[in-house]
Amino acid sequence: MRALVVANPVAGGSTPELIDAVRRRCAKRVREVAIAWTDRPDAGVTLVERAVVEARAAGTPLDLVIAVGGDGTVREVAEGIARAGGAWPHGGTGEMPALLALPSGTGNSVYRALWGECAWEQTLDRALTSGHSQLRVLDLARVIEDDRATVLGYNAGLLGRIAQLLQANRGDAIEQRYEAAIGQAVEELAAYPQRVTVDDDVLYEGPTMMTTVGGLGRFGRGAFEVLPRSRVDDGLLDVCVIGEVARERFGEFAALLGTGQHVGRREVAYAQGARVKVERLDGEALVSEYDGDPRRAGSVATIDVVPRAVGALAALDPP
Repeated sequence: MRALVVANPVAGGSTPELIDAVRRRCAKRVREVAIAWTDRPDAGVTLVERAVVEARAAGTPLDLVIAVGGDGTVREVAEGIARAGGAWPHGGTGEMPALLALPSGTGNSVYRALWGECAWEQTLDRALTSGHSQLRVLDLARVIEDDRATVLGYNAGLLGRIAQLLQANRGDAIEQRYEAAIGQAVEELAAYPQRVTVDDDVLYEGPTMMTTVGGLGRFGRGAFEVLPRSRVDDGLLDVCVIGEVARERFGEFAALLGTGQHVGRREVAYAQGARVKVERLDGEALVSEYDGDPRRAGSVATIDVVPRAVGALAALDPP
């Protein structure tokens, strides 16, 4: 087996000591292990795509790409594999290595979806031992305006603002950052006019607090189950729009997001489809993020599903 470990130095837990520990643990079962560090945002996409293509051309294809970082690192590795394997942007599995996510970031939501709360050492041992893991072929979503993938999903409104605030306060402890970011975002909360179209049908038009489009049901360190009907490999995007909620009721409403019980409320519109268009109707820019990273945006975002785009190793009985 040949493996590439991709590490993000910006992710708080991705220290040289951790990466060396991953390398040494891999060396017990892997013939060749290479290490690559990303040096700027989105650099992992090109790094992985080039490494996969060059290894295949040399007749020594990679079997595994290990992403050590947060959800943003997993996003970059997944997109790089999909591009190298010919699955970008329309989907379909090609000849490509498997993805293994190991957690060292802020949220690690993709890791939790595939492996639960396992320690990374246990996960790595299972992934490298035949019969102790399974390969799940994951869908990605493509934000067309950026031509970038998202694994978790696209968020506009409240969760986009929380991501901005988290990024602005990187020096604080993670629990303090989350508490402060959520508190400030809720304090600033104000509805904005928006239209959301799913496969050419208008799902919602009116005042909006937040919109989530994606394929992963739970994120935000496990705190939010915004898309409870979502599956990582069903070939569909799930869409949840939360309209205007009175400030005095928002705390009560936000508690429902932790269990998925917000679906069916009158303030919520929910659907599934292959293409979603999010339009802010006052001409202002959408406050958006995906995979934990705030993104500069215009007033429109279009998201397509990229079905069966990348194979990822997961627990035999994932959460």
